[in-house]
Amino acid sequence: MLERAGHHQEAERWKHGHLTLKEQREKALERNDLDYAQACDHEPSRHKGAELCQMEKRGLVPDITERREQETQAATARTAELEKLKIELEATSKELEREEKQRQRAAHLAATLYDRGDMVSQQQDANRDHANRQALLNKNHNQPRRDHKPDKQP
Repeated sequence: MLERAGHHQEAERWKHGHLTLKEQREKALERNDLDYAQACDHEPSRHKGAELCQMEKRGLVPDITERREQETQAATARTAELEKLKIELEATSKELEREEKQRQRAAHLAATLYDRGDMVSQQQDANRDHANRQALLNKNHNQPRRDHKPDKQP
């Protein structure tokens, strides 16, 4: 009936009303109904019943009402603590992401420096080999050839 009357969102909400609050919240998120999803994000309460409501209206506060009030306060405190923990978790997750990015940057920098160091080492090896070859050539150039006979002097 709600849908025929043009209340599509309310009809969707009532269609899933038999589900638990958690399931209703999931359905609301699926249909992008963020207001209702937030409204479903709380501890479920216990039904009072008609008799208890009548007693409260008459000013009678039985023990059960006090216990329910304590339970409600405890549930509210748990919800507040849960929200606080969610915020902490989000902050910690962001900090871990930042640290991971820094670690990746440091690893990349270390790899780059290692590659550069390896290139420097290779260049030093090449320079040493060149110097050894040059020294060998100079040594051979300054020594007399063995197969060469000296010219006879008259």
